[in-house]
Amino acid sequence: MKTSVNLFSLAVTGMLLFSACNEPTQRNVQTTEPATTTNVDMHTSKISVDWAGKYFGVLPCASCPGINTTITLGEDGTYVKTVEYLESDDTPETTQGNFTWDDEGRTISIDENRYLVGENQLKALDMQNNVIEGELAENYVLTKVNYSDPEFQMEGVHHNTFVDESQKEYKVVFNTNPAIPTALLMVDGKEYMLSQSSAWAKGGEYAGDGWHMHVQGDEAKLKGAGKEVKMQRKQ
Repeated sequence: MKTSVNLFSLAVTGMLLFSACNEPTQRNVQTTEPATTTNVDMHTSKISVDWAGKYFGVLPCASCPGINTTITLGEDGTYVKTVEYLESDDTPETTQGNFTWDDEGRTISIDENRYLVGENQLKALDMQNNVIEGELAENYVLTKVNYSDPEFQMEGVHHNTFVDESQKEYKVVFNTNPAIPTALLMVDGKEYMLSQSSAWAKGGEYAGDGWHMHVQGDEAKLKGAGKEVKMQRKQ
């Protein structure tokens, strides 16, 4: 009988020891928190929009008919901005430097002014950095231009090449989007901004930067730099 009791005790003790050896020790278990990742919004203007290039238009002015404005944005974060007050004796003013993006990658800051960056356009914001809405909204838009790509199309923007009698080429880009239509004229590698002073069917008068251009259909006359040339639109 005593032998049976001892055997039973040994069996129970063995079971307890086996159970204890196989029970996980909670205090030695380590858990690893999942690594956190920073989500990058791929739909911001800074990332998703082809924003580098030249923009132009006429912005509203309190003391003059408008402000001829061109802004060139470089992929390296630099800018060149030229403004000309219409019907003013002041010469065009050019500034350059580095522009900065806001934290959301939607707007840029240039010369204490902020612009909303969109597809092929810059929208000048108000003093509180809000988008201007209503009937005057279109007057605060600068439109992108691309001389080197004849296929570049933008509503209200028309790329043209005129040639004189010697077949010399003059690049002209008309922008009919602003309240005062404008034209960018390229002569001998230099760029000049002209604003429309009068208009008629298939043409108009443009002047600025010491140049005057009369357009009628496919023909144009250009005066400036001490010369006058007759031009034909290149087909």
